[in-house]
Amino acid sequence: MKLRWVLPLALLLAANLVALGGVLWNRTGDPEAVVVLTERELELPGRWREEMEDSGLSLHLRWRHDNLSTANFDADKLRRLGFDFAKVPTAEEAFEDPARAYVPRQSKPLLIVLEMDGELWRGSLAKRRREGPAEWQSPEDHARRLRRAEVEESRLRVADAGADRRELRSRYPDRFRYVIVPGVVEIWVNYTPEPSLMSRVEVLVRQVHAPRGLRGPLDELRQRDASTTSPNTFQPPRYRATVAFGRRLEPILRRIELLDAEPVPSTYLE
Repeated sequence: MKLRWVLPLALLLAANLVALGGVLWNRTGDPEAVVVLTERELELPGRWREEMEDSGLSLHLRWRHDNLSTANFDADKLRRLGFDFAKVPTAEEAFEDPARAYVPRQSKPLLIVLEMDGELWRGSLAKRRREGPAEWQSPEDHARRLRRAEVEESRLRVADAGADRRELRSRYPDRFRYVIVPGVVEIWVNYTPEPSLMSRVEVLVRQVHAPRGLRGPLDELRQRDASTTSPNTFQPPRYRATVAFGRRLEPILRRIELLDAEPVPSTYLE
């Protein structure tokens, strides 16, 4: 009877050894990138998702891809990434022969380049300031959203995607600003009101583990009374974190430092 447990236990042990080997491999040698993030990019878990184990907790990695339409992933770019489609059909083609005009939804595992606090973030903010409220927005709502972007929004932006890690790093050599992580790019055609090619980027690195030895400042923040926050204020980042990405492109938290950051009004003061 005891022999029936030998194989499952051996498989479990082998799986744990493989996982441990991957962690050790990720941490050996020089890191692929080292970036300084803040609470804007690394979010503390809410109380409903807190991890209270002694081993640590996980911070949620926040990033943005500003354009769900293919403003920076146009048709030519997507074809170079390996997506298979001849062209985006016109409205007439889609109406006359829907089956022939149909472009199937496709997805591919790729490497995603993230830019931290660079031209993509600053350009996006400048564009929103310049363009003013949308048709559906009041000036007050636009001002509030802009204020929130300035204070709380993640500055980690999708910059590019590709299959060749060396080629991507040659195009983005700054290892203190550009991070390469595994992800998925998905495309589809939105047929209303006019057929248009759409894309979505998913970054597969979602959590950054905070080990017990580094979580002290984070525990201090979590123990503060959340009732002191106000709907009329936004919270600047209360900590910054140094994060390395290892040989397997997995994040390693190296340092957490608290910042003096008082809430600021959610609207501009006259």
